[in-house]
Order: sequence, then C-alpha cells, then structure tokens
Amino acid sequence: HMTRDDFSAGGTLANLELTDVAHGAATTMWAATSPELDGLGGRYLEDCHIADPFVEGTEGGYAAWAVDPEQAARLWDWSQRQAELILGG
Repeated sequence: HMTRDDFSAGGTLANLELTDVAHGAATTMWAATSPELDGLGGRYLEDCHIADPFVEGTEGGYAAWAVDPEQAARLWDWSQRQAELILGG
C-alpha cells in the first residue's frame, strides 16, 4: 500500500527496490502449491526455492540465529505468556 513517493530521497526506504504484485507473491504461491514441499515444514524460502544458510559475500540465505532451537524455545515461551496476557488466561 505504499507508493514510490513513500520512498522519497533521503528516507530510510529510499533505496529499496519495488516489485510488482505477481513477483512479490511468487514465493508464497509456490510454497502453497509446490509438490516439492509436501510434508515439509519449518523451511525458509526465497525466490521460489528452499533457502540455504547465509554465506558472507553472497545474497540471500537465512541467518544461523533464525534456526537456533534455544531461541525458538524462548520465543515460544514468550509468545505463550503474551497470549495469556491478551486472553486473560
């Protein structure tokens, strides 16, 4: 819902490349329909493929902390506490 004017020179988003809706939705659509992903969950996806770990000096990939089981457990615990606060549980 943002226009190119929202990314005016000097703004924090000024150098962000914009894409059209079809390209922006491509990986989501691929994730929802690809038989390659049948039975798989918890994968990082990018550009219509399963992402690889980030390697310095390259584009794309996921950071090691994104698949850290200890951080995942802490996030799960925090999320449950927040839900209990909101739902009054």
